[in-house]
Amino acid sequence: MLNFIDLAFATFLFSILSLLVDQQRLSNDADIISKSLALAARLNYNSKCPTSPDTTVIILNWSRLPNVVQIASLLCQNLLNDVVDSVFIWNNSPKSLTEEDFASAKCPPRKLRIHNSPFNLYFQARFIACARSVTRYCFIQDDDYLVLPEVIRTLRYRISEARIPGIYLLPAHEMLSSQLRTVRVDDAILTSFAWLGHGAIIKRDRAIKFLLLLKRLNLTEDEFKMADNYFAILSNTLAETWFDQGIELGGGQPFTVGVEGDERNNRHIRRAGELLDSIALAKESDSNMPYISRTAPSHFLRLSRSPCREIVCLFETSIELLPRFIQPDTSSAKNILKLETSHLLALGLEGRRFYSDFPPSHAVDGRADTAFRSPQNARKGDWISIDMFGSIPMGVECQLVLIIYAATKAILHASTVEASSDKITWMPVDCSFFCTNTMLNTSLHPQQECRCSVLSVYGGARAFRIRVEHNVDVRWVLYEIWLEGTSY
Repeated sequence: MLNFIDLAFATFLFSILSLLVDQQRLSNDADIISKSLALAARLNYNSKCPTSPDTTVIILNWSRLPNVVQIASLLCQNLLNDVVDSVFIWNNSPKSLTEEDFASAKCPPRKLRIHNSPFNLYFQARFIACARSVTRYCFIQDDDYLVLPEVIRTLRYRISEARIPGIYLLPAHEMLSSQLRTVRVDDAILTSFAWLGHGAIIKRDRAIKFLLLLKRLNLTEDEFKMADNYFAILSNTLAETWFDQGIELGGGQPFTVGVEGDERNNRHIRRAGELLDSIALAKESDSNMPYISRTAPSHFLRLSRSPCREIVCLFETSIELLPRFIQPDTSSAKNILKLETSHLLALGLEGRRFYSDFPPSHAVDGRADTAFRSPQNARKGDWISIDMFGSIPMGVECQLVLIIYAATKAILHASTVEASSDKITWMPVDCSFFCTNTMLNTSLHPQQECRCSVLSVYGGARAFRIRVEHNVDVRWVLYEIWLEGTSY
């Protein structure tokens, strides 16, 4: 008689065999967004789409059906023509769902797929649903979070060209936890932890390999249920994580509640570390084990990224957000939570607050009352950039615009503006910033709007960056950055 795990895995294998045979938006806080930051003039490259939609959106339903309907509506009305092939609702609730429950979402026929699970598979259902899809990519999110359409587009563009296995969206406090849960063990392990529920895009074949790995490792029923806790760690790769704006929907009954819920998650995170140790650190291990990377890099460069709000673009920076004494080295991956605890103590309450209060996402949220701030003075080699994911036609003039704290102007004058068509080769741009005083929010310190005109050359630039030429005894305070011109 099939047990719970075998039945779930049989369901997964059946879906794979089947594939082989038969292959509104929420309001934008208009009361706090200054008219001076109107988005109409911002360049928005929206034509770099796949030849056909190649992403399945997967949403688990348990106790927040109104949220699930709202999310499906947003996706069906904005993304079906270019990115999203279908919206897959996996219903873990004992109450069955039908298309009538989603009538208000107005999803076209065959674009909404509902699966009423005979039993609650918890979070492993995400990966089974992804494996059952027919698209190259899967976008996964919880039902208490809203991810904006332009952010999903940006994720889709990035994952296809960067050749990375996945990207995770995280609010600032979760990003801090993820960074502090990065572990490196000699040359065998370099991995990190990240939640998928805030929004993550992964390759479908990664979901398939992950499920195969869990089966090979003979995980228990409870471990299968909590698959989210194992996904990032067992990959033995550094997860690419982005700071996100974070739009919480709330409602319903959350799964993780209080000390008991936190301890359950921690128990499975430690278990994931133990499993990785048993494979990567073993003297003789199975080199054919699926999913786990066997080539951990000896060093890594950590960049910070955040998708823009309202338009398709990506803000990136090399500015170090954590002190250099925060290092990932440890003797075992199972120490992942102990390492985080020691890092939190070293960082202190003020350091934690600063990280969460002034993240890079504040530089591209369309608001003049939030700012990205660097924890230290500008250093030689630091840079910030904005990537439009499509080349601006040669000869087209646009403006690189920043809203800054007045003192930050000294950093701009000590920097070089560069342009690139591929983000590999960068060419200097003849661009001098002209700054004027502005007070978009009277409660803030003096602000300046700084502009420089850039002419797209060298085959059509898609990205612009500002690189610091020498140390400056001033910290970055950036309220907003964008590229202004005529969209095409």
